[in-house]
Amino acid sequence: ENLEPAGAMKLHLSSRHWLDAYDPSWESHLKELAKSISLILETKLDEKQIKLPPKYSKRPRKLNIKRILLVIGMLLTAVLVGLLLQGRVPQLLAQKTSSSQPVTLNLPAGSSQVSPADEMVQVYIPQGSFLMGSESGVINERPVHMVDLDGFWMDEHEVTNSQFVAFLNDQGNQEEGKSPWLNTADEIQPIELVGDTWVVEPVFSDHPVVNVSWYGARAYCEWAGRRLPTEAEWEKAARGSLDGKNYPWGDSLPVCENKAENGARFDDDLECNSRGTTSIMNYAPNGYGLYDMAGNVWEWVSDHYLSYYYFISPEENPPGPAIGLHRVMRGGGWFTDSYHARVSYREWDQPASSFNVVGFRCSDSLE
Repeated sequence: ENLEPAGAMKLHLSSRHWLDAYDPSWESHLKELAKSISLILETKLDEKQIKLPPKYSKRPRKLNIKRILLVIGMLLTAVLVGLLLQGRVPQLLAQKTSSSQPVTLNLPAGSSQVSPADEMVQVYIPQGSFLMGSESGVINERPVHMVDLDGFWMDEHEVTNSQFVAFLNDQGNQEEGKSPWLNTADEIQPIELVGDTWVVEPVFSDHPVVNVSWYGARAYCEWAGRRLPTEAEWEKAARGSLDGKNYPWGDSLPVCENKAENGARFDDDLECNSRGTTSIMNYAPNGYGLYDMAGNVWEWVSDHYLSYYYFISPEENPPGPAIGLHRVMRGGGWFTDSYHARVSYREWDQPASSFNVVGFRCSDSLE
């Protein structure tokens, strides 16, 4: 279960420890631990400088093998417990103990499938490595680091108002984190409850849904048989196979021209003085065939936010920090400028928050 730690455990996990077990692989950490213990045991100490309590000073100084093995076992157990808390050990152990290789799909980039729950087209993002982050961005985008991801599916576009209405009519607008999944109090919210039925103004049916909390976005993806993408998955998908570029199409600044290769719904206080969302797929897709990875609405992802996470992120399939008060948003929105629409820019807020410029899209792992 994905549980929030509390009390002493939350405090214990909130700080770094002397053993850095964040980076892969866990086997290397166990070897390093064993090596360090071995060096300590082999080191000749100046016993005259060590003042022992009186009750121990008369004991014979001889090596207690059983005690040493017990200490090593306890230390190794502590390392494994730490990895378990991050949710990484079961997957690693499964890879080590499985008698057969995991099933992989050799699909070409751009392959697609349709989700039966909401008829969303999903695009295949191939397995492989990419450079995540930016050295020219703000500090939480650094350092640029290599990330290796398994292949996954990503929604072709952001979840629309009409799709979210179908979800609400099936599940209701439930409360989570002391807030409703959909905030209907906003004056520009096009979704409303009429009698017992949720409806959307027809003109906005193909616009991305907004005013959805992180909890609401997660609930929708689970209802549709999918999940929120990790932050790393989102950035790889947004880059469209272009490493080191600022936008999904390259380095040229966005324009608000429909169907333009570098088109995006953003606000520059000039000709793109945006005043709300636009319909999905209004601008050219990126290299993977995904729409609106820059602009239109910010998109919730699954990760907790940690400003220095890139310094400690594992290289393979980073899951994000184990705990945190905020969740990450990516991609920029209709009222933000071009700088915030960069593929490496990281925004965050409380998961119960909702805004008329924040929506989401879902992803899915390969079976």
